[in-house]
Amino acid sequence: MQGASVNTGLPAALFTLYAWASVNFYPLPSGNADTLELAKTLRLPTLLIQDPEDPVTRLPFAQELAQANNYIDLHLAASPRPDAQCLANKGRWGSHVAAFKCDNIGVIAALNDYLSALGILAIEAGRAASES
Repeated sequence: MQGASVNTGLPAALFTLYAWASVNFYPLPSGNADTLELAKTLRLPTLLIQDPEDPVTRLPFAQELAQANNYIDLHLAASPRPDAQCLANKGRWGSHVAAFKCDNIGVIAALNDYLSALGILAIEAGRAASES
């Protein structure tokens, strides 16, 4: 619904029937096969970088996923100013898929911190395994 709203400029609520029909008449994932529900079952350490202002991939879903799955680490990217150059020509899509372009230093720092933490955990786990 959000993607259709951003694409057309019409209110998301107008796409409620469209979303319902997409799930009920076509083989789009829903219920336990819904993308969010499947992501909650992941057992792979994952860094989820979320722009709080993204009009399509929205913050409440990222927060729900991170709260439901201990393997997901949520990093909130810096919200760009509305007049930021990284948003030029994006129109209603705004900051969707623009976290790296808008805040590459912050995103790289988050990646480095995350990968460093994984490395430390792997060394500690390896040491613990060799000591037992």
